[in-house]
Amino acid sequence: HRCAVMPTGRRRIAHVALCCGVFLTAFLYRVDSLGGSLGGFSNDEFGYLARARQIQAGDVPFRDFNDPGWFLTDYVSAGAQWLGGYNLRSQALLTIGMLSIAAVLTFLLAWRAAGSLLAALTAVAIQIGLDPRHYNYPKLVLYAGAITAAWAYVDRPTHARLALLGAVAGIGFLFRHDHLVYLGALGVLTIAFVHRG
Repeated sequence: HRCAVMPTGRRRIAHVALCCGVFLTAFLYRVDSLGGSLGGFSNDEFGYLARARQIQAGDVPFRDFNDPGWFLTDYVSAGAQWLGGYNLRSQALLTIGMLSIAAVLTFLLAWRAAGSLLAALTAVAIQIGLDPRHYNYPKLVLYAGAITAAWAYVDRPTHARLALLGAVAGIGFLFRHDHLVYLGALGVLTIAFVHRG
């Protein structure tokens, strides 16, 4: 439904309020789940934190330590540590914030696809309830962003929207190299669909 995507006036304010509500719900739910011996993180999270700490100390991936293909993931974590200090709180704010952005994108995509607020709320509740691991935030944010970019290109195939579709795939590659396969395939299939005839 067009109204779910391009609201005007009071409806736009209501949509922004709903998106803020989804973000805050997802954020507070994840913050509330923090705790325990590892501060709410799984053991795998500390690999990212260790490489982020090395980057902060002046080390460079490939030159000074092994980078398994998570270049941007490590640098984003290093940036969070630089801004908020070397602690679990900085990483938690980064990952929980990104997971909450993913929840908002899922909400908007589901609302547009189903044309139903109830369906959108159900979809986002399922995503939040599945409780993805913190370090998996790129899988949610990038893929929801890629679907959003693909849908925008289908709606209006402009050069700017094509560049956005390619940029999401490129950013995905920098977060983890295998994302390029899936996000690139989405981009190619979207272009083929739009220009099929």
